[in-house]
Amino acid sequence: MNIYFLRHGKTITPGTYTGATDVPLSAEGVSQIVSISAYFRDIVIDRVYCSPLNRCRKSFQLLELPVECSFEADLTEINFGTWETRSFDALYRDDRINMERWFRLKEAFTFPGGDTITDFSSRINVWFEKLAAESYANVLVVSHAGVIKHAIIHLLGLGIQMADRFEISEGHVSLVSREDGFAVLKFLNKNCR
Repeated sequence: MNIYFLRHGKTITPGTYTGATDVPLSAEGVSQIVSISAYFRDIVIDRVYCSPLNRCRKSFQLLELPVECSFEADLTEINFGTWETRSFDALYRDDRINMERWFRLKEAFTFPGGDTITDFSSRINVWFEKLAAESYANVLVVSHAGVIKHAIIHLLGLGIQMADRFEISEGHVSLVSREDGFAVLKFLNKNCR
C-alpha cells in the first residue's frame, strides 16, 4: 500500500501552535493546494481519509479527486490547549515554566488544557494499524503536521522521540510505501509546483 500524506495548505494563523482550533486556509494555502492537485491527476487514489477540520476539508475539496473521502476525527491535530493560536515567542515570554517543562519532558508532556503527546501518538498509531489492514493500493491522507509525523515514525517502526526529527511542510506531499508489514519512506515534502 502506498500512503500519500498531504499536509493542508497554509492557514490564516501562520507561525502559531494551531492544533484543534478550526481555522481556514489563507489565500496562499488555497494556491498551494490548487498547484499540487495536478500531481494527483496521474495517480489512481483508491480512498481518501481526511481530518474533519476546515483547513483539511478545503484542501481535499480543492484537489477535485473523483474518489470517496472519509472524514476521520482520529486524524485531527494534537490539541495544544491554552497554547492554541499562540506563537513560540509569545508562549516563551508568557508561559516559560511550561515551555521549559516541555523541553525537559518531551513526549511525556501534556499541553496545558490540551492533549498528552503520548496519548496523541497512541491515537495515531491505532488508526494507522487499522489502515494497514486494508487492501488498497494507493491511499491519500489529508491531515496535519503532527499527525503525519507520528504516522510516519509509527509506520517506519521508529520511536516516538523521533517525531521532531521530521518537518512536514504545508501544502506538500510525502509518501510511505508499506508491504508485508515493512514500510519505506519514499519521499518527504515533495513540492509539486
